[in-house]
Amino acid sequence: MVRTKCSWLMRAIKFFDGLLYWVATTVDYGLTRSFHFLGGAIADRPWLTIFASTLCAAGCLVGFMAFEQDTSDTLFTPSGAQSIKDARYISALYSGSLRTIEVQFFAARLNNEGQNILTVEGIKEMQRLWDKVVVDSRVTWEGDEYSYTDVCTPISSINDGCRVRSVLQAFNFNENNEVDNLGSNQEVLDYINDPNFTDVFQRPMRMEAILGGITRDDNGRITAAEAFASNINLQFSPKRAGDERSDPLIDKWEEEVVDLTLEFEEKDATYLQVYVSNSAAASSESTDAINRDVRLLIVGYVLIIVWCAVSLNRNSWVYQKFHLAFWAVIAIILGAGAAFGLVSACGVKFNLTIQVSPFLLLGLGIDDTFVLIGTYFQQVRSIGAVNI
Repeated sequence: MVRTKCSWLMRAIKFFDGLLYWVATTVDYGLTRSFHFLGGAIADRPWLTIFASTLCAAGCLVGFMAFEQDTSDTLFTPSGAQSIKDARYISALYSGSLRTIEVQFFAARLNNEGQNILTVEGIKEMQRLWDKVVVDSRVTWEGDEYSYTDVCTPISSINDGCRVRSVLQAFNFNENNEVDNLGSNQEVLDYINDPNFTDVFQRPMRMEAILGGITRDDNGRITAAEAFASNINLQFSPKRAGDERSDPLIDKWEEEVVDLTLEFEEKDATYLQVYVSNSAAASSESTDAINRDVRLLIVGYVLIIVWCAVSLNRNSWVYQKFHLAFWAVIAIILGAGAAFGLVSACGVKFNLTIQVSPFLLLGLGIDDTFVLIGTYFQQVRSIGAVNI
């Protein structure tokens, strides 16, 4: 009985082994014949192949018109995760009132860091910066124009004033020409030390939040400071953001703030050295760094082409293939562009996990170039192009 069961088991094993061998042999033979036919067709019609491949790649590149980048919270987190559900529930319940974006301005004495900044010149220039960057700034989004008051975080549900913290609050932001009428540095100190100087919630102003490097006398009065700080809060809108992590209107306003601040520092600043800190400023620096890397990337591509050309160079007109280095890189670029264009047309969003793909494709493509050229060199020249 045991021998009979073992016999049936061995027969079954041999049968499946033979079946798998047949499947593998059939697939291998089919692929071999297919590639043989394809290689022959390409060798017989090289220009047609090049034209058809270029046309196909160009058609796929049209898909870049639908290119989108995935910046949602679900990029590295499953969309059904409880944390994502909770975040969406809170956002819908409070309509974004729990989330604000903060923009910070800092100012110190131009070319004289460590010097007193609580002067008439310092306050007046800070007011000019505020007027240019905050009060007078406008951005256009979806055909409508928005000012600071349209995007700022309100103080409360019954007070639609903007939530802000700045040294200029001591001068009522020059609403009654308080800044324009300043005549001496002592007047500046009197405004700063006024016991009625409060924040937007009518609490005594915390001086360390708006002044840096404070110097006080024996009575606790502020006599000097080395830096100003101003903070504004912008209201995040889940409706504008949709499934994204950022509000497009706030992003544009932050970018405008950064541009205007840099413009003020370059053209208008005579007394203050101005700094701005927000997500747009960090993004701007990141973009500049990427642009510098892109230039290095171009240099890298040129070096790769030169290296390929030298490696493929032969002291023979028959085996001389140095000119293929350039076309190999062009083929790789077209292939990568066609792939990204095709998936973009299919609605797949670009994300951080696949941004290294072009570099990987370049490496693999160059490697395949040497494999193909090496195989070509090893062929017997007499057997003909079709057999190759």
